[in-house]
Amino acid sequence: MRPESGDGVKELENQGFKVYRYWHSHIPAAFSEYWVDPKGAEIDRDAARYLQYNPDEARRLVQQAGGGFSTELHFAAANSRYGEPYRIMSELIVQYLGRIGINVRAVEEDYNSVFIPQTARGEFNGLMWIPQTRVDPFAYLETQYLITTNRMYGRWNDPPLRDRVRQIQALVDRDRLRREIRAIQNDLLKKMYVVPMPYGAGLTFTAYQPWVRNAVDYQTFGQGWPAECLPYYWLDR
Repeated sequence: MRPESGDGVKELENQGFKVYRYWHSHIPAAFSEYWVDPKGAEIDRDAARYLQYNPDEARRLVQQAGGGFSTELHFAAANSRYGEPYRIMSELIVQYLGRIGINVRAVEEDYNSVFIPQTARGEFNGLMWIPQTRVDPFAYLETQYLITTNRMYGRWNDPPLRDRVRQIQALVDRDRLRREIRAIQNDLLKKMYVVPMPYGAGLTFTAYQPWVRNAVDYQTFGQGWPAECLPYYWLDR
């Protein structure tokens, strides 16, 4: 899930835009055919109970696990790649964790020299958050459960879950693929190996000048816009 203060939602509403609020699962809300609404009818109650804002209960669980502790949160420098909303969310994560007894020191890292070659490969101590947004819904499963060469991704020792993801990968029938991706989200939420906080893949507004062509035809729900879309834009003036 993603704090709306990083999206400028209230500012948009103040300008007259109608904004819908959705909760992400392990598949973001923008992929509506594959996404299971954490507040909807398809969600398993045992899975839905993990998606709530309850700092008192969270603090109790931290204490039950051995009490409060201190750690580090590693994230990419705001001026390197991910932009202002990413920086805001990084600050909010520090505050939220502090409320439940996890004292976090934010470690802002250079994207090219530290974050990608070291932190994103698992070479760090503490916590890390990186935008988990892809241009294909299955890629969210593939990144976490089928990539075994990265110390950050694919390190969950859960053979049955990995086998299930492999079975989904082999599907060619779109309807069955959609059903299986929707069904697996309940299990992913119960296990919560990864906290779903997609960066992007949610609320999106696109503004463009009338002489820009293909701006509507080529859009992506998440990361990859410069590579996936921009090459197809052209100016008619």
